[in-house]
Amino acid sequence: MKILIIGAGRVGSELVDVLSYEDAEILVIDKDSGNLPSLKKSNVSYINKDILDGDILNEIDFSSFEYVLAVTNKDRTNILIASLTKNLSTKTIIRLNIVDSLDEIEYLKKSLNIYEIVNPEYEVGKFIKNIIGNSSYYTADYFGKGKIEVAGHLVDTDGEFDNIALKDIGSLATILVVAILRDGKFFTPNGQTILQKGDYLYLMGLSKDISNFKMEHFLIKSTRKSRDVTIIGGNLITNTMISEIEDINLKIIEEDSKKVRLFRDKIPKAFVVNRPYRDENLLNEENIREDSIFISMTDNDELNIVLGLMAKSLRIERTIISLNTNIYSKILDPLNMYSHVEPFTVMANEIVNKVSQGSKISVNFMFAGKAQVFEISTSEKFPHINKKIKEMNIPKGIIIGGIIRSDGLAIIPRGETIIEKNDKLVVFCTDDKKEELKNFIDTKKKNYLSSLFK
Repeated sequence: MKILIIGAGRVGSELVDVLSYEDAEILVIDKDSGNLPSLKKSNVSYINKDILDGDILNEIDFSSFEYVLAVTNKDRTNILIASLTKNLSTKTIIRLNIVDSLDEIEYLKKSLNIYEIVNPEYEVGKFIKNIIGNSSYYTADYFGKGKIEVAGHLVDTDGEFDNIALKDIGSLATILVVAILRDGKFFTPNGQTILQKGDYLYLMGLSKDISNFKMEHFLIKSTRKSRDVTIIGGNLITNTMISEIEDINLKIIEEDSKKVRLFRDKIPKAFVVNRPYRDENLLNEENIREDSIFISMTDNDELNIVLGLMAKSLRIERTIISLNTNIYSKILDPLNMYSHVEPFTVMANEIVNKVSQGSKISVNFMFAGKAQVFEISTSEKFPHINKKIKEMNIPKGIIIGGIIRSDGLAIIPRGETIIEKNDKLVVFCTDDKKEELKNFIDTKKKNYLSSLFK
């Protein structure tokens, strides 16, 4: 497979980092030489020129690439690339930063024969909808063609699981608790771990077992009253998508009077308040309750962090903030934010999903950015073929949570389970253990890491 990546900024560099593990030849074109040194990979070559340079456009044979990924920060450039590949069999994916509506995206896709368009406002909307879901208590994603499910469950105030050891919860006998998010800290538990109110459990199991667990523990909760969601800032597309979630009472606080009028006109389900973001009495006077969901999406990262901390000081636990740069990511853990979203990362993640259709990529939204799930195919060269799980010395923080056999049978492995040729492993990995995962499955075999995502 040959891939052309145009633009090596935030989105492009993440794409190179992930797709370089594919069995692919990758060419990167970027006019900024400062973006290229950090992208050195054995199967990646570079051209340090402006793609709009006439000589480059004439030299590049777009038809020789299976995928053309135009992800510069200039919409005009990305659309131009799409127009040049319109009549080719190449699959073109472009980044489009500014659109008036989702209808505009669909129009451009059809008129220019674009395989996919990623837009930060739309991708952030999907991300947040996945976090919030249709329930405060349950979110899910699926692997192995739907046979393995990874679900999130909040230990709520009803005390059902509060102060109980995992080993004593009978309904978890066929389900793995791969991680717990507690007070902003993410850890892998064991059978002796005592659950606490406010814990968020991450469960992995066969879809039918997760479904039974959901019926037993989530059915009553699904009939609870509507939830309150407060958004500070945001944009029309993202806020509209959030407003479509069932059973929420949405309040949008916006300081720009023009955007206030726009939101009131276009998002009838929302109650829109016009007031400054930097008002120290903002959250108190707007009566945001402890059990609310608070989302700060202003254009200022520092302000989003401050507003998130203010919400935390009011005991609002489900606080989500948007970060347009990654320079603050490392300080978020001690701040105990429930989750954060980086538009560039979610755009890159969506593109990788499209390029690696056979390889499910990370479910960062479920793990508050602290862990990922991978599907890893085994071959006769896989270093652990014919070994039992208990013999593999799997590093702590890495869990083989499910196996899809070559005949399609899905199983939740135990210590005695043997890894076979042509298995597909569903592997949970905390973010700080990705290097150990590479070593564990032998990074020289690129196909084993086809779904590795930074």
